[in-house]
Amino acid sequence: MSGQFDVCGEVLEADVKQKRFQLWIDDTTPVTVMFSEQQEAEVTTALKEHLSLRIQVKGQGEMSPQGKLLRIIQ
Repeated sequence: MSGQFDVCGEVLEADVKQKRFQLWIDDTTPVTVMFSEQQEAEVTTALKEHLSLRIQVKGQGEMSPQGKLLRIIQ
């Protein structure tokens, strides 16, 4: 299942080589987010400042059959 999503959370892990990061939308829910080269600075800044900075992501995402957001793909 897919759809449009608008989520906000904490960046605790980023892989700049594979252009993806983990957005924690609460204490138990990580969402994998793909990012472009142009967005890399925003992502790495959010990672570095994760204690005080949250990042908002809007995009096309995929959900599990149970309705849990799994990843933002675009």
